[in-house]
Amino acid sequence: MALELSLTSGFQLVSVSGNFEEWELKGSKIGEFQVYAHGYKTVVKDDDQFTIRSNVVIIDVFPPLEIIPPEVLLLPGAKYTLNYKGGPEPSKYGLYSIQIAWVMQDEKIAVIDSNSGLVNALKIGDTGISLQMMRKRNLLTEAFGKIRVRFATSVGIIGMGPGRTVLTDSATRLIAQLYHNGEEFTDSTMAAQYTWKSNSPTVYSIFQENDDTSKQIGITGLALAGGKSDITLHVDIHYPEEYKDK
Repeated sequence: MALELSLTSGFQLVSVSGNFEEWELKGSKIGEFQVYAHGYKTVVKDDDQFTIRSNVVIIDVFPPLEIIPPEVLLLPGAKYTLNYKGGPEPSKYGLYSIQIAWVMQDEKIAVIDSNSGLVNALKIGDTGISLQMMRKRNLLTEAFGKIRVRFATSVGIIGMGPGRTVLTDSATRLIAQLYHNGEEFTDSTMAAQYTWKSNSPTVYSIFQENDDTSKQIGITGLALAGGKSDITLHVDIHYPEEYKDK
């Protein structure tokens, strides 16, 4: 007896086994959908036909799981918390809840808190990372990302380009940005000291928003009078002990 699968618009049939016992489906819409198998059996003696129907299975079609961001560039010693979107909604599963685990492939390069997604970059190199969602020890879905750890090769000032002109009595927000060969580092927590200086403070004054130089990644510049002033920024990065001479 051949069986057929009753599908809603939430699925596409990919393949069927030769004995009609296995079906491969592809979700096409987000949501919960009912699926069941049915077939017909004819009794030859009296030519009666019976409908046979399986139990109803509810299938949850969820958005693809993604790591946000899928790739990060960090300094050795930096910390950054990864996020995610998509995947099954944990609140739907009640008693047998969904377990979420972050897994770092190479823990010599970086380590991660398996619950919170907090990454701690350790040394120069690249490593893959995965996020797994499991229920009753069964893997439901998995997403992959990449961690890159590099030294800073340069520093720039966002908000102040060469020869920029500003109005007197105006304020400008200036932010330090570290680069590796021209590529911006991911905004992370890192032990570093930022030293800002204006060579003509009577023309352009720098307002330090925090006395702690490790928190002066951003400052406010105040244009006090007409004239020219050069702004310099020095960043002292506190790399891990093995890189102290960098």
